[in-house]
Amino acid sequence: METFHVKKPIYPLVSFLFSIIIFAFGLFLAKEIALIYLFLGLTLLYSAFGHLKTLLKLLPPFALIGLLVGSGVWLTSGDYLPAIQTFGRILLLAFSSTPMVGTPPINLLRVFAQWGFPKVLSLGVLITLRFIPLLIAEMKQIVHAMKTRGIRFGVKERRTLYRGFMIPLLIRIVGMSDTMAISVETRGFSVEEKKQSVYRRIRFSLRDFIYTILTILLMIGVLIYG
Repeated sequence: METFHVKKPIYPLVSFLFSIIIFAFGLFLAKEIALIYLFLGLTLLYSAFGHLKTLLKLLPPFALIGLLVGSGVWLTSGDYLPAIQTFGRILLLAFSSTPMVGTPPINLLRVFAQWGFPKVLSLGVLITLRFIPLLIAEMKQIVHAMKTRGIRFGVKERRTLYRGFMIPLLIRIVGMSDTMAISVETRGFSVEEKKQSVYRRIRFSLRDFIYTILTILLMIGVLIYG
C-alpha cells in the first residue's frame, strides 16, 4: 500500500470528495471526446502535485481490466464504440482514485475523527482504500503465475484471458473480502460512537486550496471547451 503514497498528499477530505466528483463528472462525459481532455488535464495536474507516479502505477491494471471488459462488450454488441466507452469508464476509475490512493489512510481517519464522522463511514472508506492496492497486487501475481506456466497472455487469446485470469481474480476477490472482514473482527473494531482522540491533526493548507481551485477550473474548462 505504501508504494502508492506520495510525499506530500493532498488534504484527505479534499482527495476523498474530488475522487467522487471527478468520477461522477467523467461518467457524464463518458460518451464524449472531452473525456480524453479530462484525462490529459488530470495527468498534468497530478504531475504538478506529485501524484504522477501513483497514476502510472494504477493505469496498467485498470487498462488491462478495461481491455478485458471492452473486448467482451465488443463481442456481444459487435460495435467498437461501446467497447471504447467502456474502456474509458474503467480508466476513469484509475484517474479519479489517484489522489485518494496516494493519501495514507491514517490521515483520512484522523480527518474524519476531527470532523466527527461516524466510525462506520471511516471503516468503509478504509477498507475501500486498502482493497484497491491489494487488488492490483493480486492481478500482478496472477499474470506472473500465467507467465511462469508458459500460458500465452494477450488480447487475442480471449479464452485464456477469461479462464486463466478473470476466474482466478474473482476467486481471489472473494477470498480477500473474507480476510479483510475477519481482520476487522479479530482486531476488535467497534462502531460504537465514543469520544475519539486525535494524535496528529491534519490541517488544510494553501497547497490544498490551490489544488481545489485548479481541479474545479479544469472541470469547468473541459465542460465549456471540450
